[in-house]
Amino acid sequence: MSLDQWRGKLGDQYTTRNRYGTRRNVWDDIIPGIGNLLEIGANVGRNLEAIHEIDPSIELWATEPNDLARCHLTDYLLYLEGARNDPADSLSFGSNTFDCVLTCGVLIHIPTYLLAKSMNEIFRVSNRYIICAEYFAPKEEMIRYQGQDNLLWRRDYGSLYQSIYPELKCIDVRFWWKPSTGMDNLTVWLFEKKSNGKTHNQSKKIAA
Repeated sequence: MSLDQWRGKLGDQYTTRNRYGTRRNVWDDIIPGIGNLLEIGANVGRNLEAIHEIDPSIELWATEPNDLARCHLTDYLLYLEGARNDPADSLSFGSNTFDCVLTCGVLIHIPTYLLAKSMNEIFRVSNRYIICAEYFAPKEEMIRYQGQDNLLWRRDYGSLYQSIYPELKCIDVRFWWKPSTGMDNLTVWLFEKKSNGKTHNQSKKIAA
């Protein structure tokens, strides 16, 4: 999906469709003990709401390029440290800033020519964990989305991450089934950066 489309009417329609509901049931046992977390493309913040309910001590940040969704984040998620207008391929945070970086149904909308750059930014700003919850397919498949082509792709995102970054260790994989979660069918990978015996850096305090 082009960034202009996400920032425009198509993104607004997505925001309206996804404004309500809870996701606590899917996050209850997957969030590791962390100090801060960044969600890329958080939309209206349903994942962040659930994570905050589970552990209010986690410092939460978001990026969201759609103005309508980002206004909802800042107006209603008062515990959110900040929501920035960053595209996934150009994050304005320093390297190794977040204990955990999350995408949920975001990489599927990134065109192939921007995917590696976006994954590199996610890897760069993560200090330890990456959570990737996306549509899976063994080979890349373009799926029509809202009646249009070139807006959504299924891929093996887990293998892509590990082929680009061999230092990522996959410590958990699970499947979120739509009838039990209320979300779309998603494959979820939890990666940890291998530390080679060294202690991971402490998460950094970020300027809003």
